[in-house]
Amino acid sequence: MTMKVENAFDQLLHSMGLDDLISKKVNEVKAPMPGKVLAIHVEDGSEVKEGDSLLVLEAMKMENVIKSPVDATVRQIRVKAGGTVEKNEILIEF
Repeated sequence: MTMKVENAFDQLLHSMGLDDLISKKVNEVKAPMPGKVLAIHVEDGSEVKEGDSLLVLEAMKMENVIKSPVDATVRQIRVKAGGTVEKNEILIEF
């Protein structure tokens, strides 16, 4: 017997016939908006779980916690605390 745990998004993709997108591997985290990196909570080589806090990005005077979308190992952090980023700039590689 094989069991697979799916979240609501995976179930939606399955219902739409888009099963090939469910197992898509995430290799990087990009900035969802331009802003300033206030803090970095991981280091190169860190093991992270889905939902773990990676960094804090300040945008429009609000602090946004950027979380890991997957269980992974941080390969490279491409930003520095105090630096600014543009929308879609790569922040962290897995």
